[in-house]
Amino acid sequence: MSRVLRLSGDDATVARIAEAAIEALRPLDPERAAALRQLHQGRRQAVAALSAVQHVRVGDGSAPSPSERRAAEGWMWLAAIAVLAAVAGSAGMLPPRHPQDPTLVMQVSPPAMAIGAALMVALAAWVPAAARRISGAPAIGILVALLVGVALVLNASREPALLDAGGEAGVLVWTIAAVATLVASVVVAARTRADRPAPTLADRSRVAWRDAGADLRRDAERLARRGPHVDGTAWLTGLPDGIDADVLAQAAAIGPWRWLVWSAYDGEIAVPALARA
Repeated sequence: MSRVLRLSGDDATVARIAEAAIEALRPLDPERAAALRQLHQGRRQAVAALSAVQHVRVGDGSAPSPSERRAAEGWMWLAAIAVLAAVAGSAGMLPPRHPQDPTLVMQVSPPAMAIGAALMVALAAWVPAAARRISGAPAIGILVALLVGVALVLNASREPALLDAGGEAGVLVWTIAAVATLVASVVVAARTRADRPAPTLADRSRVAWRDAGADLRRDAERLARRGPHVDGTAWLTGLPDGIDADVLAQAAAIGPWRWLVWSAYDGEIAVPALARA
């Protein structure tokens, strides 16, 4: 769990109390002073980098247009129907756990598989750019390929009964449609996976910012635990009037060193006193 401490008060107040904290801690150990300055500079740079990344993400045109979203939605609806057709065309051909009527199977499975084949071929031929951004798109092709592949392999155990019920033509139609569905689903999986855009500079920068931020937070927590201790609240007496009582109470409770650490960690507050620490 994060132990980041949020300081009360506006930026100017936090900076003024930081000035008082430095005076209370003088002379400050050079290593601690250098660590504070490094933390402050790192957080300032990280916050500025995040602002730049957010600006790029808004302005890089990566969001799909309404027409692209409609195309992706249409592709997904087509994919859903194709999966249902492939399931209907494959399920009857699998070895049954309960008695099935081969005649009924041959009435349903070949036309369902033919519909699934036609839809999967259409999906393989038409992959809109926005559909390639859908993380689950390759799984559609993989799912159908596995299902139909298993049905093709296991269908051999039922072929004699199905030949008697639907004739050679029905079994041939199903087999050709199943092979076409299998090939098209592999193409769908490959196209949606291979054509997915590579991470943008903004995406990579956001990950780097997150990792750097975790390191800085750990540094701040370690500094806050290992600093010098000052008893009492005398270090706050030189502050100007008008500072909120809750802010003063927080400063008194955590002491000057922890106030300095968390003011340095803030990243959005300029603390000139840290340069003279």
